Amino acid sequence: KQIVAWCLAAWLMAAGAAQGGEINVLLIGDSIMGGYFKGVQKELAKEANVVRHPGNAGDTRNGLKRLDEWLGDTKWDVIHFNWGLHDLCHRHPESKEMGNRDKVRGAISVPLDEYEKNLEALVARLEKTGAKLIFATTTVVPEGEPGRHAGDELKYNAVALKVLCSRKRRRGVG
Repeated sequence: KQIVAWCLAAWLMAAGAAQGGEINVLLIGDSIMGGYFKGVQKELAKEANVVRHPGNAGDTRNGLKRLDEWLGDTKWDVIHFNWGLHDLCHRHPESKEMGNRDKVRGAISVPLDEYEKNLEALVARLEKTGAKLIFATTTVVPEGEPGRHAGDELKYNAVALKVLCSRKRRRGVG
């Protein structure tokens, strides 16, 4: 949580978002983000109004359905976001594991090609806000996780970075 707070604080200062008035920061993500949200909010209490969407962002399909609701009417200065861990999860309706996770019998929640298209659409929508965007790559999948294969996060992160770098080049940045 401190690393995220420091990164956001450095970004706020470097980007010059603090040009008078309140700085609005939105965090979008899953339970991992939920775990560091309070710490980031506390660390940046003097610099920014840090908020998160209600609940869990889930996979990119859910993000596409709910992003406008989460953005609301607020003028965001910075949006820190992540999708991937729920997308690469295998689920089976008969599994007794939390969230029906089952990497043996289950189907992947959002296949990689769909993840790429969904993330492209989500980033395009986030860019329209005019906020500085910060993407957090997906966390490591531990060995033995019942619904995810260790190493799949590398594939999803590679696709995410491809999408982000491609959009950056198209905008003439970098």
